[in-house]
Amino acid sequence: MRSSVLMRFQLQFLRTIYNAEVVVVLLGGCSVEAVMSDDLILVRMDDGEELFENLEKVSEEYGLSSGIIVCALGMLRNVELGYFTYPREVGRYLLKQFSGPFEVVSFKGSLALRENKLVPHIHVVLANEEFKCLGGHLNKAEVNATLELFIHVPKKRFVRKLDQKTMLSILHFE
Repeated sequence: MRSSVLMRFQLQFLRTIYNAEVVVVLLGGCSVEAVMSDDLILVRMDDGEELFENLEKVSEEYGLSSGIIVCALGMLRNVELGYFTYPREVGRYLLKQFSGPFEVVSFKGSLALRENKLVPHIHVVLANEEFKCLGGHLNKAEVNATLELFIHVPKKRFVRKLDQKTMLSILHFE
């Protein structure tokens, strides 16, 4: 646990550097820190926190209707990855769980509305301690140690609509 003095210093440092207010969102005893500077939201999650739950809370706090997940740095564990089987099978993902821990090598995605609910679409490449990588569509993940996430807030709104050919929710712009 960090001391409250250190935490206050870190929050003041973020306020000074980014000239923005830091938001601490409480989630069942855990907290995620987020700060917005211009059109970029910087998020820090701690060990044991559930990634998608935190992402939803930060999105609600900032009233996001769209976002571009530029990147993330850190570690994950207890991940579920998906692989889309198109064209072999339409509308189906192969799912597989991995316990980890894993170093995040690449992490990108989007946040878009589907039926008035903000839905993350994230792809990752993760490395294990043997320096072997795996990747795919990220469905579930828990933070291991820490995760730093950077979200660009676009001026345009993104929505997802079902494509009958692929059975995917395809990105559209409003």
